[in-house]
Amino acid sequence: MTNQPVQFELTRIERGDPLWIKLRAHIERCIDQHRQDNDNNHDAAKTAEIRGSIRALKGLIALDRGPIDLGFKFPAAPSDGK
Repeated sequence: MTNQPVQFELTRIERGDPLWIKLRAHIERCIDQHRQDNDNNHDAAKTAEIRGSIRALKGLIALDRGPIDLGFKFPAAPSDGK
């Protein structure tokens, strides 16, 4: 039994949907705000937190480019032989 990566993908139609376009614009604004915040003087933990948020948001934006790996795996389905 092997683990299978979990992927998520938007279809071409979904990428053109007004809701996705609106969400993408909002996410891009959030990324910009985090980047501006990161320009301020923060301790290492706060900087890491901001960078992690940016990385997560950029991961959502990557849906425009095709399937993304969600970063975890589900176990493979059991075989018929059990």
